[in-house]
Amino acid sequence: MNMKMKCLLLLIGAFSHVANAAPIVVPTTTTTFTGSNITEADDWNNGLPTGTEVGLINIDTNIPSGLADLTFVQTAGNLTTGFNRTLGGMTWYLTGGSIASTANLQHVSGNPFEIYVLGGSISANQIRNRDGSLLYIESGSVTISGSTLNMNGGFTTFGLGNGTLTADGLSSDGDSRINFLAGSGGALTIAGFASSNYETLWNQGRLQFDGGNTGTFSDHFQVSDSTLTVIPEPSTLVLLGITGLAWVVNQRRRRK
Repeated sequence: MNMKMKCLLLLIGAFSHVANAAPIVVPTTTTTFTGSNITEADDWNNGLPTGTEVGLINIDTNIPSGLADLTFVQTAGNLTTGFNRTLGGMTWYLTGGSIASTANLQHVSGNPFEIYVLGGSISANQIRNRDGSLLYIESGSVTISGSTLNMNGGFTTFGLGNGTLTADGLSSDGDSRINFLAGSGGALTIAGFASSNYETLWNQGRLQFDGGNTGTFSDHFQVSDSTLTVIPEPSTLVLLGITGLAWVVNQRRRRK
């Protein structure tokens, strides 16, 4: 095998973990919100999005109490509340618009929720993604102002986009995980955190890179002004990529 082919294979191997990362698939919606209360069946054109049904939200409304076991895709609209709201068993895909609470968005014990932030924004006083609940951030922003990201027993994952999470504090335990996928452009900011605080989370297994703790904290992460990000791919790989692609183009031309 000649050197050019070896370089090309190295390039493919170096970036394969990014290319193979499974994207979040937003489900097809089957019912659309048209009224004023998302927990009322009559306010949907095809009934409540329970079971296998998936609801589309694209207008402004309040976030009511009693949310449980519903699946939403929110593409637009501003959903607001000034009260604590439980999200027991909820699955929420946010691709646009906003969710804004001056109180708490929280789990129900034994009935975790899943929120996929693929765009838009979430703001709250506190988010309690505990006891198996998942907060997945691909793009868009999550802002917790006034209290903490409270994730004892819960999971926060940063996907391959450049989504951000900013919080005034963090509460986590040995069963909680903050995970950055390889190639993630996401950013986590915990007020007052220094590099040593994030490294402690890494040493405890609460902060992970691509689902594990292989290597050291400094192998994968960098911290600037309390903001944690994944270290970008080395510039040598970028140069290798340019060289490899140029070689492929040259070979194709020679075959013509």
